[in-house]
Amino acid sequence: MDVISFWQYADIQVVDINNCKLSSHTKIPASLLSTSSFIFIRRGSAQLLLDEQIFSVHGVQLFHVGPNSWIEWHTGKEPVEYIILSYEAHIRSDLASKIDCPFNLVSRIFPSNPAILHDILEKMLELIQDKKSIARFQMKALFYQWIAQVLEQNQSSSEHLNAANPVALVTMAMEYMLEHYAEPITLDSLAVAMNCSPGHLSNRFKQILNRGPIDCLIHLRMKRASTLLIETQMSLRSIAAATSYQDVYYFSKAFKKHTGIAPSVFRKRGYMSEDITSNHKIYDIVDSQLRCYIENDNRYQFGGKKGESTTMFKKHLAIPASLLIAFGLLLGACSSAGNTIATNGNVEGSKESTTKQPVNTEGKSAGTRVISTANGDIEIPANPERIVTDYYVGHLLALGVKPIGSLGLYMQSPYLEGETDGIEDIGDSLETIVALKPDLIITGNSKNVESYAKIAPTVLITLDSNVRGEVRQIGHILGKEEVAATWEKEFDEQIADARSEAQELITEGETVTVFAGGIQKTITIYGNGYTGKSIYNELQLSMQENIAKEINPEQPWMEISNEVLRNYAGDYIFVAVDLKSESYDYASDSIWGTLPAVQENKVFEIDGYRFWFSDPISLQGQVSDIVDMLSEREVEKR
Repeated sequence: MDVISFWQYADIQVVDINNCKLSSHTKIPASLLSTSSFIFIRRGSAQLLLDEQIFSVHGVQLFHVGPNSWIEWHTGKEPVEYIILSYEAHIRSDLASKIDCPFNLVSRIFPSNPAILHDILEKMLELIQDKKSIARFQMKALFYQWIAQVLEQNQSSSEHLNAANPVALVTMAMEYMLEHYAEPITLDSLAVAMNCSPGHLSNRFKQILNRGPIDCLIHLRMKRASTLLIETQMSLRSIAAATSYQDVYYFSKAFKKHTGIAPSVFRKRGYMSEDITSNHKIYDIVDSQLRCYIENDNRYQFGGKKGESTTMFKKHLAIPASLLIAFGLLLGACSSAGNTIATNGNVEGSKESTTKQPVNTEGKSAGTRVISTANGDIEIPANPERIVTDYYVGHLLALGVKPIGSLGLYMQSPYLEGETDGIEDIGDSLETIVALKPDLIITGNSKNVESYAKIAPTVLITLDSNVRGEVRQIGHILGKEEVAATWEKEFDEQIADARSEAQELITEGETVTVFAGGIQKTITIYGNGYTGKSIYNELQLSMQENIAKEINPEQPWMEISNEVLRNYAGDYIFVAVDLKSESYDYASDSIWGTLPAVQENKVFEIDGYRFWFSDPISLQGQVSDIVDMLSEREVEKR
């Protein structure tokens, strides 16, 4: 079904339109957009987080987000002004659930004539003030003009991204399996259907999903079998045949091996465990968690005829969430994006002002103490046992403390895999926090202190650029100063070892540049914050001299044109991309190919999503990853 047909069948209601202004050098905590929305950026510069994609914004830009998407702003040296147009699209349930339904997508759109779009929005801003019924009708008419212009302009836009996209092959193979899972399928037969070699197909699956195609096929068949066991009274023989198992005994054995229980027991229990079909964690590759880090990219969808992209705006491909769910490879992740980017920091000079005062509170250790914090003197439990935090889950885990609740976004760091099991995702729900019955809340968002404090004693952590100070202060809050000191000593030793190894591999005087986005017309450069934090702050690799002169430490990123790329390219270059969907041939590019780092094979692609997280455990992992990449490249040269 093509994109225009969705709009034709849908009942559209314009919910609201607002003109918004953001100050420069400001971090705006994440907020949840409950409805589908267009975001038209009039002016300014920012790093924009939409669910789990990070976009570098400069000047006029247009984005679309689906319902229940998270948006977060880090404005640059210029204030940002944007118009947000929210709407609801009501459509038949069978169409709404389709993987290419445009109302649910997060996309960057490339209009060829943004002035026309701006004029329509200006008219809508005027009409929204008019409460007459005719004005609402006119709003709806203008909205359809807007949609027609967006679709037409985007189709004719000359903007194209140069990323080689292995996601397309994996998606086509998964759709083929979804259509033919009841038939015998082998790796060889699947490769023939995809017109590629078995080895190439297997490698692409492992690159994108961290598992092979046959493993994915087994997941799909077990997911289908689980559904049939619960929702029908079909015999085991029929279910086995429906999932390409001709032998009931072999099917039962395979089902038990995969799920842990026999199919008859599974049916008798009458439920389907949320994770019954996933006994391995995959790398999250759907753009709905900071689901990827992509500069200048869209959320991808795939559908329609084989080989045909049916994104809302015909740009790229990525594995759709619904397809992953069908295979049992994505479990409720679409609504798990977290709340706000941490205003990471420490409680500067927090001091204990009174010691234990015995209290009889059920479920808490006896005694409280009062500490001085950024939000005043706070009485907290002497030994808190039920801690909720928004941003500092990694810091707490580093101290051996497992909170009972945190923002899902910060639990999704690949470096925390397995450590966050059992921690509740609090999202933006105060009700969820209340239900957890915390005895202490640690937050980095000053706007939430008042509401959190009504639930439990709340400590505000203020900004600190050094992760050591953050851990030290949280250790003080929890009365774990010795644990924090031990952690810091071990952390420094590990970082020192990694730094020494890196500096042996990079000759003294050689410089390093951290770019983002790959081969683009506009390129983002990172300083000692964000993606560059572990490289410059921890490994202390030398920043390219022009970057060091020009970048603002208070806003450690800037944008340049690819025409001046050479002026900022170091002897070594790290490029943050979405490794699950992007890989660039820098040597063949007319600009990149002239750089000495490219010619000497000193360019490294890193996963921008992995390097976005800044908790202490993630920093350790990032540092280790960088050293491993440098070491492996050195071995390859021998």
